[in-house]
Amino acid sequence: MCSIRSLCHAKEFQAKKKGKSEHFILISQNRNNGSMCKEECVSRWLSRSAAGAFVMGLCIGIVAFQLIKWEPIGPQCDTCLEQWPDTYGDHDNLTWPIQCGLDKTYYSTDMKTIDASATQIIGLIQLGVMAVGFVVCVLNLPPLCTAYCEKKGNQCCRRFCGFISCFATLAGFVCGVACVVLPIIAESSVKQICQPLQASVKLAVAYEPGDECSKDCFDVPVSFLNQFCGLPAKFMIITIIGLSVMLFTAMSFILNALGCCSCCLKKREKENAKVVPGDMNDY
Repeated sequence: MCSIRSLCHAKEFQAKKKGKSEHFILISQNRNNGSMCKEECVSRWLSRSAAGAFVMGLCIGIVAFQLIKWEPIGPQCDTCLEQWPDTYGDHDNLTWPIQCGLDKTYYSTDMKTIDASATQIIGLIQLGVMAVGFVVCVLNLPPLCTAYCEKKGNQCCRRFCGFISCFATLAGFVCGVACVVLPIIAESSVKQICQPLQASVKLAVAYEPGDECSKDCFDVPVSFLNQFCGLPAKFMIITIIGLSVMLFTAMSFILNALGCCSCCLKKREKENAKVVPGDMNDY
């Protein structure tokens, strides 16, 4: 009887032990499945946010190349001087001293000097904005690599790219802030300069087309005003794109941080799981 009871107790103990083991394995599987689901979700959204920031960087470069440029006004000044009226009143040997309220030196010297400076400055601004767009694209490559490595299950690559992504996304966020702040500062400066220019154009508009104000000379101040004072609207487009860059890079930074934390927790769970078989013998 004793041996039969001992055998029964042993079977019951083994059944309980087996049940607890299966229960523990089921819990571990559920935890692993939940962890994998979270990692896949984070990886998916990280790739989307990084891709969005990459596209916005391309948009910055394209907008800068297409919109932020200066059409030289020097040829228009030359045309105005070539068509300058030769007669002034009853004196055939005298030329008109002014055109559209502006003297000849305005077209021959002043406007050409301003035009050369504007061409150089706007060209530098264009190159600077395009460079920022290129940098934004490059800085969002590490988060894309991080998401790809996570998808492929390469944890070593994922940790390395994730570490770089922490700094890359912060630098991308700074570039987005620069694309927002600098155009706003430039816009206010341009508006202040446009006020005296608008006064000269209003003076030119007051003249009727004729010997006192030929169309070729009239187009010079109007063209300069339209180009220079139209820059704030172009800068505003860069500002809007910069806001998008800030949003996407901030999201990438947060998601990358969550991915790094999940990776560390997963590593710790694996280390703790090594101790579990020794504890299960106590059941």
